[in-house]
Amino acid sequence: MSTVTKNVMTVFALTAALLVSTSQQASAQGKEMPKRKFGLSASLAGGQGTLNVPIWITRSLVIAPAIGLVNVGNGGGTTITGGAALKLYRKTGRVAPYLGGSGMISIVSAGGTSSNSIGATGFFGSEYFLHYYFSLNIEGGVSVVIPPSPAAMTISTYTALGANIYW
Repeated sequence: MSTVTKNVMTVFALTAALLVSTSQQASAQGKEMPKRKFGLSASLAGGQGTLNVPIWITRSLVIAPAIGLVNVGNGGGTTITGGAALKLYRKTGRVAPYLGGSGMISIVSAGGTSSNSIGATGFFGSEYFLHYYFSLNIEGGVSVVIPPSPAAMTISTYTALGANIYW
């Protein structure tokens, strides 16, 4: 993981910890959470960080544009990823299980050349709200990536950990 990504994740985690420590805790497990409008999420899967901006369409439906940047040192190249995810929450209490899908486009630059790939992911997970507006999540999924010809399509599984702040 690049130094920039580590610094962004550290600042995000410290901000989230400050928010939690100065805020009132959410009450009972089954209680509905207040309506959220948008947020900022950081996730880490396989050593790659991604920032998302979840936008709550309804109490149970979220669309989340995303961007990721990976810089492999020693001339290994840079990967920039952009896309969007759609999440459907089954419950919106303190523990909020969800499922969804996402699409992405990646641009890989290395050695003066670049190539693009497209991908799709199906996932499921759960968020645990430490506070009305702060949560931690874990998710697992299956990704399909179609690189430029003649490379072969890849199918892989993943797990990700994340932290989320909502307003």
